[in-house]
Amino acid sequence: MKQLEAWLIAISRAIVLVASAATALCASAIMAFQLGSGFAVGMWNSVPMSQILAIADINIERTYTTASANAQASQPLSIESVLGWVLDVPAMIPLFIALCLLVLFDRHLASVDNRDRRSDPSAEPE
Repeated sequence: MKQLEAWLIAISRAIVLVASAATALCASAIMAFQLGSGFAVGMWNSVPMSQILAIADINIERTYTTASANAQASQPLSIESVLGWVLDVPAMIPLFIALCLLVLFDRHLASVDNRDRRSDPSAEPE
């Protein structure tokens, strides 16, 4: 049973490593695009999530309303307003959060692996 647990931890850490590398690669590509366009235009423009989804051919309907002094106040927590806010978030933010969570998960797996190895002194390293 201990070998199965050790194998599952090793496989999980390998999957987390691949996911971390892919996330870091995507973040690097977006950062390079932002830097390149910033140098070309002379102004920093962040890439929103909506632009990434549009590149991936995922179109989400958005409702745009005109500003008016006599308009009724919209509900601040409606689904449309939350979706609009999420689509306007720079793409680097969720990538950075995902990368941090992957690193934390890897550290957790490493601590579980170390704890298991300390609790079983007869276990030989593979």
